[in-house]
Amino acid sequence: MTKKLYFAIFLLVTLLTGSCDIFNKCEDVACFTPPQPFNFQLIDADSNEDLFINGTYDSQLFSVETDDDLEFNGENLTDQYIITTGSIGWKTQKVSFKFLYDGETLCTITVDAERKSGDCCSYTEINDFNVEGVNYELIRSKDIYQLKIPIVQ
Repeated sequence: MTKKLYFAIFLLVTLLTGSCDIFNKCEDVACFTPPQPFNFQLIDADSNEDLFINGTYDSQLFSVETDDDLEFNGENLTDQYIITTGSIGWKTQKVSFKFLYDGETLCTITVDAERKSGDCCSYTEINDFNVEGVNYELIRSKDIYQLKIPIVQ
């Protein structure tokens, strides 16, 4: 009878010790996935020239409008001027913003982002991305949305 008691205690301890991992399965997991930034390049719809690099637009005249105080940065990469925003997707949100030039709207962009968590990690899923007013192309190798702006002479 003693062997059965020891076996029962051993089995109970083993099950209880193993079950702690079920409750704390994420304790030893180091996983954090920030949302991907959105990168934009404004190019001439006909010539594909960068409109900041060729001097058509002055980066000081560029602005972004939003109710959520969308932050953006511009970076001159010699042959490209990339506008980046990394503030979309930290939370579940629908954000609309406009690229303006000289007070006129060039295009409106709407992003529907949902912050999710699963398998011990949080991540952002983009449910919808829409550009109104201009054609665009996603250059996947660089993660850049090229906004094709028609230039009126």
